[in-house]
Amino acid sequence: MELTIGLRHDQFSDFGDATTPRLALFWQPIQKVSTKLLYGKSFKAPSFQELYIRYSEVFSGNPDLKPEFASTTEFVIYLSPLPNLLLNMNIFNIENTD
Repeated sequence: MELTIGLRHDQFSDFGDATTPRLALFWQPIQKVSTKLLYGKSFKAPSFQELYIRYSEVFSGNPDLKPEFASTTEFVIYLSPLPNLLLNMNIFNIENTD
């Protein structure tokens, strides 16, 4: 079993600071089967284009946009029934806010 922990810190002059975590747990109960469980949070500041660029008469930037946050969870199973065959299945959930 292996646990990986990470942190990311971003500094934005217009939107402030954000520190977001990421965790990954890897487990291989037998040689031909392994699993991974991942959790993370993310921060995305709006780009200059999203804030200010006018694309057409219908679409234009929105200077009132705020940063977006997301929480992600993912579970992965890897199966290797034959030497040259690897199968995997991913299940994930992403929750966006703001």
